[in-house]
Amino acid sequence: MKAQGLKIISMNVNGLNNCIKRKRVFHFLYKNKVDITCIQESHIVSRDKHLLVQDKLGQLFTSCNVKKTNGVLFYINRELNPEKIYEDQEGRILIVKVRFQYKHILLVGIYAPNTNQKTFYKKLSNILAEVGEKEMLWLGDFNGVMDTKIDRNNKRKKDSKEGRLPGTLQRDLKHWDLYDLWRIQKLDRREYSYYSHRHGLSSRIDYIFATKELVTKTEKVEFLPRVFADHNPMLLQLKGGFWERKPWRLNDYILKDQKIKEKIRLGIQNYIKENGKEDIAVKTVWDAGKAVIRGLLIQQHANWCKRKNNIQVQLLSKIRDKEKELEKSKVDRKKVLQELAKAQQQYELFLTNELERKIMYKRHNFFENANKPGRLLAWQVKDHRKRPLIARIRNKGKTTSNIRKIQKIFEVYYRNLYKNTQIDTKKIDQYLADMKVSKLSESMKLDLDRQITWEELNSAIDKAKLNKTPGPDGFSALFYKLYKEELGPLLLSTMNQVLLTGEMPESWEEATIVLLPKQDRDMEQVKNYRPISLVNNDYKLFAVILANRLKQILVKIIHGDQAGFLPGRHLSQNVRTVLNIIEYAEQDPSREIALLFLDAEKAFDNVRWEYMLKVLELFGVGQHFRRAIGAIYSRQRAKLKINDEMTNYIEIQKGTRQGCPLSPLLFIWILEILNIRIRETSEIKGVRVKGYEFKGKAYADDLVCFLREPLKSTCTLFEVINKFSMVSGFKINKEKSVFLTKNLSNCDTADLEKLSNCKVVPRVKYLGLWLTNKNSKLYQNNYDKTWKEIKGDLENWQRLQLTWLGRIAVIKMMVLPKMLFMFQNLPIIKGVKVFENWKKDLVKFIWNGKKVRIAYRNLIDVKDRGGLALPDLRYYYEAANFSWLKDWIKLDNKKLLKLEGHNLRYGWHAYLWDEKDKVNKEFKRHIIRSSLLTTWKRYKKGIEPKTPLWLRPLEAVLRPATCNEVGTYEEYLVKERGQWALKGREELGLKDWFSFYQLHDRFRKDAAVGFASKKSELECIFDRGNKGLLSRLYKFILDYNLADNQIKTVMFSWARDFGRNIDLEEWEYLWKKGFKFSLAGSIRENMFKMFYRTYITPELLAKIEKTERGACWRCKKVKGTFFHTWWTCNIVQEFWIKVVKETNNMITNKVKKNPETCLLGLFRRRISAGDEEICQYCFVAARLIIAKTWKGEEELSIRDWRDKLGEYIQMAKMTTETEEKIMRSLQINGGWHLGTWKRRQR
Repeated sequence: MKAQGLKIISMNVNGLNNCIKRKRVFHFLYKNKVDITCIQESHIVSRDKHLLVQDKLGQLFTSCNVKKTNGVLFYINRELNPEKIYEDQEGRILIVKVRFQYKHILLVGIYAPNTNQKTFYKKLSNILAEVGEKEMLWLGDFNGVMDTKIDRNNKRKKDSKEGRLPGTLQRDLKHWDLYDLWRIQKLDRREYSYYSHRHGLSSRIDYIFATKELVTKTEKVEFLPRVFADHNPMLLQLKGGFWERKPWRLNDYILKDQKIKEKIRLGIQNYIKENGKEDIAVKTVWDAGKAVIRGLLIQQHANWCKRKNNIQVQLLSKIRDKEKELEKSKVDRKKVLQELAKAQQQYELFLTNELERKIMYKRHNFFENANKPGRLLAWQVKDHRKRPLIARIRNKGKTTSNIRKIQKIFEVYYRNLYKNTQIDTKKIDQYLADMKVSKLSESMKLDLDRQITWEELNSAIDKAKLNKTPGPDGFSALFYKLYKEELGPLLLSTMNQVLLTGEMPESWEEATIVLLPKQDRDMEQVKNYRPISLVNNDYKLFAVILANRLKQILVKIIHGDQAGFLPGRHLSQNVRTVLNIIEYAEQDPSREIALLFLDAEKAFDNVRWEYMLKVLELFGVGQHFRRAIGAIYSRQRAKLKINDEMTNYIEIQKGTRQGCPLSPLLFIWILEILNIRIRETSEIKGVRVKGYEFKGKAYADDLVCFLREPLKSTCTLFEVINKFSMVSGFKINKEKSVFLTKNLSNCDTADLEKLSNCKVVPRVKYLGLWLTNKNSKLYQNNYDKTWKEIKGDLENWQRLQLTWLGRIAVIKMMVLPKMLFMFQNLPIIKGVKVFENWKKDLVKFIWNGKKVRIAYRNLIDVKDRGGLALPDLRYYYEAANFSWLKDWIKLDNKKLLKLEGHNLRYGWHAYLWDEKDKVNKEFKRHIIRSSLLTTWKRYKKGIEPKTPLWLRPLEAVLRPATCNEVGTYEEYLVKERGQWALKGREELGLKDWFSFYQLHDRFRKDAAVGFASKKSELECIFDRGNKGLLSRLYKFILDYNLADNQIKTVMFSWARDFGRNIDLEEWEYLWKKGFKFSLAGSIRENMFKMFYRTYITPELLAKIEKTERGACWRCKKVKGTFFHTWWTCNIVQEFWIKVVKETNNMITNKVKKNPETCLLGLFRRRISAGDEEICQYCFVAARLIIAKTWKGEEELSIRDWRDKLGEYIQMAKMTTETEEKIMRSLQINGGWHLGTWKRRQR
């Protein structure tokens, strides 16, 4: 293995057929002592390859054209163990794998064409999807520039896009996490690699792209003098010395091996048995145990790799021996064939297991996850599937691209950031001495202090998410899930020891900090990266348990003005208040109001630990919980992970680490002190509305203050914040803190800016939404902008190789969350036109601009009714509206409703039930009230046909000023002889007769309409709480609008073709079970396409083309209807007979050949679940073969069917273990095995 650095040259030589030129090139490479040479445009044909052999330059690999054109070749030092992976027949792509410093690197030599580059790079992407490695180098002549402004000496007056590399390549580079090495090192320098004599134009078209880790190892990259052709050779030098080994991380895949799993289990049990002594500290036993188990896992992984390689060699040797035996004349061929088939089956299974491992780690599990919402699809459609390379950083006015310097800059920055400035704790005590807070009750203290139970630990382990990056110790969540019975008691003792004594395992002090770029910020500034701490999973379990306890306490003691991270609270509450404040000020020009949006500087990272513990003490937190928090926040250290490399440890002396489940809860608890100070300081004038004062809202560290008399209030506010900052470490960044003002004169606005050092801006981004001082611009600034981005994304995603099911999944995963965020926070849309436009864009995307195959109502219907569950944006918007209308119906949030209804002449229920908005025109002159009422009226008669029991009759008739506590009809009514009657005045608790007469009169009018006999479905949905409320409301609205869509038109077509009526129960069984037997996207797509009859038949094509033709493409005799093409055609019938016969050989309960079963998976009689699943796989494979040969150009081959079925069985084995069940059935029934497929085909 080569221990020195690597020297790599890439060069376009424009032909090597000339003997003298070849010698000059070889001499040049000898002299430079190159380890890897990539040459483009060799112009050598295959038969002349011997002319290129130069042992001194290394092993030769070539990709040649049949003509003397193109040609890519590599010379590679044999010490790098080179292995050819791929070569094309055009002489444009050559891929070789080398091993350097214990790592595989894929070298991709490229000579790109001048034309049709999109097709070329798409082909390259498809190849790399099969053979790509984590570390890659793409090098060669790409025949285009990355940036026309700086990569080309453009003499034209206008910047031309001609000659720019296609967007497909740009996306592929992001997908594979590849970077332009020369540009990273040379920043904005202009230098060119090619000169066109014809055009007199210089450009940089020769590139070396590398993955992130290779970027960090780059020592030098430069252009060499142009001596052999019109291209400059490129020189790349990678650093020598052994690369830093990455921290150990458990390979979860080896835990699938039952023997390894049991060995680890036994190792854990033996360790605990031998070390479970009382005289050893539990924290020591736990940390030492992790070290012992880590060693055992490393050993087992090494043995597993060695055993795997030995098995492969033995199986291949066995297969070769049997093949040689077959060549002998005197041999029992039947016996040898059986033994060969068995060996092939074993090797096939071995390769399947290998493929499974690669699929798991490369995230290319297309069988199960392609075209479905999940990580795989997310990586396909997102621009950045990995953390981007930090390529350059600006420090002290200078920009550097040196990787080592970048790491050092970050290390110094965070070392200083986390260094605590000493403070006298007496100052903290003095600051907190006069604070009036809601102290914890004794029951709350006991709940936090009690010992952790097995149920809590078990629940935390079960809910831990898999496939998440582990902390520094490398143990995954899966490890704790598999061995919770063995590890649980010791881990539980360790956790309880922390609560009792404050002694914590040393490994819990450590973390790995990864840096995520902040959105829309300058990425060359160190401060614009967010540090996220990856903590160990055992510590995370402990923190989750404490956080779950703490949430239930904080929701009772933290004021409702803080909406962050607590159950039942949502950021929409903050946005709703801000919008209402702006509306309140808009309707009276005399109301001078300023909204101050405060930006906290590194809020989580600046919290003083001493202050945090004092706050817990102030609130009366028990000794054990404080001891646990004190243990966590007394000593911490972490390594920064920058460009996949670790820095040295840095000591952390302050801050709550982001990534710890406890962190946000502790932070909002600490910040509550500031919020209390602001609320209790009378000199800070908030907005007063009907007896309530609104001073501010918070979502974690996002604070907004509502200030009346802004000049006076702002001074006092900053004084309060400064005092808080002195003791807590919390800092305000005045450069980023801004005002929105209402009704302030220009003079006052200027004074406010001067006084506060904060800018007054026309718009501000708050919690992801753009707000201005006029709500009329909300739609334009938010919905228009968001949909424009989505529309651009849809156009980009259109180029991906996705099925229409995949596109629906993309909408669910990428479009819906963005729009839901808007719907939940800005319910301001009145009409339906915009939804129709959005629907057109989505439908166009789903069908790729082609004719719609399935009606939109069927697309949005639920899957249990045969729909495809496409999200309908209008219905989701209306569901979000109802979640806001809940406050109008329930009338629980009085403070909010006083603000939202500050100018109402009647109670809220008068507008909901009596349509008083027609009398009080002011009601609709409010952006929120208007849109919500529009939605309510659209559904009122349908969902509440009779007077609902939630209606508050007195609230609807009394003026808001005189209406205090009033009851609902459910409280006022009683049933007498099956009829609703009003209770008596005394029983109702009404003190005055006037109110009773009003109520009686109201009851008489509502009784004429009739009362609901029970709670409405809408009220029941509200009563179930806020968790999952939006989903329940969407389902309710969808069912309401699609009540008549259960019976679909295609069901009549199928019944006509089958010649019998199909019961609804049969259809429901198909929808709920038959459609879901497999996770594979291609299978489920075929099921839907068959059910909805979307295939274009000869008959349909004749109608489209308006011709008289329309005969079946196979038999060419009968009219090619849908049913004939799939079933009654003689040729198709012969195929189905063979398929059903072979299927029956695999199952116990035989099935008859009938169209219901073969075409749709409807079984006339129930068979066992295992047999039904096998039949489904067999018949869907047959249908896909028919579809593949749709126009009859190829024969329907039973061998193709076996191949397709075998492929599905093998793929299913990777995720659902279906193949094992099928194989057991085959063995029982004497069917054929996967390994004998090829033999049966002969």
